[in-house]
Amino acid sequence: MSSRLQYSVALFKAIASLRHMFERIVFNLNFEHHCEKLRGIRDKPFISFIVPTKNEARYLPRLLTSINYIAHVCKVPIETIIVDYISTDGTPDVAKKMGAKVIEAERPGIGYASYLGVLNARGDILIRTDADVMITSSTIYEIIRVFMNNPEKFVAIVGHIYYPLDISTNFIAYLYDRYIRKPYNTTGYFIAFKRRAMVEELTRFLD
Repeated sequence: MSSRLQYSVALFKAIASLRHMFERIVFNLNFEHHCEKLRGIRDKPFISFIVPTKNEARYLPRLLTSINYIAHVCKVPIETIIVDYISTDGTPDVAKKMGAKVIEAERPGIGYASYLGVLNARGDILIRTDADVMITSSTIYEIIRVFMNNPEKFVAIVGHIYYPLDISTNFIAYLYDRYIRKPYNTTGYFIAFKRRAMVEELTRFLD
């Protein structure tokens, strides 16, 4: 293949990926459409959001507002668990005022905070996410749909959109989500998993 043809193919793929990224953003930000679909689901699973934090008071209100919208408007049963380690900016107070459960970790570390969150979560589905994102109704709808339609699945990665909508950052995130990131090699961000299936799988592994 000539270098000119290779360049043309690469350019075509980049343009197609960029277009698909914008389509995904528009799709995900249509809150009401997906919220209506969520309201139509009977016997919705209880969802626990687990959010490790350290000095996230600036970003946390946006995340918790989006989660509370899904709970109160889309009628999805949820709990939000903030696991904070040594914040000095009032992050725990912000979380409590917005209705989240706060656990204060005695030592630092995202992994340890995530572990504490999982131990204290009561949900059928657990979603581990960051503090500086929004949770969209489309995300929750797709997670519920995937798990309901595929009983054998118990882990799913959750695509993410950075907001405000910076094009370059979102394009990199889109390419990472689409072509690179897998549940088994991610660091734990943006993952959803079913509690019961996870426990059963761990028990079977240990036995």
